[in-house]
Amino acid sequence: MNIRISDIYSGESLPLRRGAKFGEPSHGWAAAHVEMNFGTSLRTYLDSLGYDGRDIRPAHVLEWVRSLNIQDFALVENATPRFEGNDVTLMGVTVKRRHWSIATRRFCPACLGEDPYHRTWWDLTVFGRCPFHGTDVVSTDEQGNVVQWWWPSFEVSAERYPIRQKNVARTDRLPSTVETWLLGRMGVVDPLETPFFDAIGSVGDSLRAVERLAEVNSLGVADEDRANRAFTALAGGEETAFRCIDAVTEEIAPSRNDRRGV
Repeated sequence: MNIRISDIYSGESLPLRRGAKFGEPSHGWAAAHVEMNFGTSLRTYLDSLGYDGRDIRPAHVLEWVRSLNIQDFALVENATPRFEGNDVTLMGVTVKRRHWSIATRRFCPACLGEDPYHRTWWDLTVFGRCPFHGTDVVSTDEQGNVVQWWWPSFEVSAERYPIRQKNVARTDRLPSTVETWLLGRMGVVDPLETPFFDAIGSVGDSLRAVERLAEVNSLGVADEDRANRAFTALAGGEETAFRCIDAVTEEIAPSRNDRRGV
C-alpha cells in the first residue's frame, strides 16, 4: 500500500507493517511503526494522535498500541514500563525510577545490526555494556551525534550516519556482570547464581546496594566499570565485598606511619 507523506501526520493510524518483537516496549514499537511508514518524527506523529510527543509516556503509547490489535501485543505489554510511585516495573522486575530513563535513545549498535528494533533493557541506566557482544550501550551515531527519541529510525541517525554495526561476533560466553544478571531476572537469559542478591529479593534494592558500593569503590576506576566492580564484589558474598572495601580503604587512607609528625 502506498501512502503520501502528508498522511503520516494526519492523526490516522498508519498501516500495520509488523507485530511486536521480544523485549520491545511501546515507545520502541511506535518509533519503528512510524519509520516503516516513511515518517521522520515520532514526536510529530504522537502529537497528531493527541499525545505529547515531547514527553513520551510509555503507558499512554501502550494504550494506543493496544487499540491496534497488533500481533503478539503481549510482548509489548510485558516490555513496557509501568510506574507506581518511585517504582518502575518491566519484564517482571521492579527498579527505582532513577534506574530508568528515555531522556536520549540508548542502544547496542551490534544488536541493532542483528535486528533493528529497541530493547527495553537499554532504558535501564545501569545497563552500560551489552553482554551478548561486549560492546558499549551508546546514544550517538558513529560521528558522535546524539540520537533522540523523536527520530524513528533504528538504522541511521537524523544526520544519516549509521547507528547499526552488522556482523559483530557474539561473545563465546555471557560475562558475570550486572547487565547479564538483569537479563537473567527479566527472563531473557539463564539467571546467574547470586545468593547475596537473591536474599535481597528486590532488583531495585539490589541495584541500590551496587550503587552504594560503587560510590565507595570509585577511586581510579572508570565510571562504566564501577557498577560491575561493585556487582562482582557483592555477588561473591560478604567476604569479597569486605575485601573490596578493605582494598579501597588501604588506597585512600594514609597509614599511621605516613601521619606521624603531621
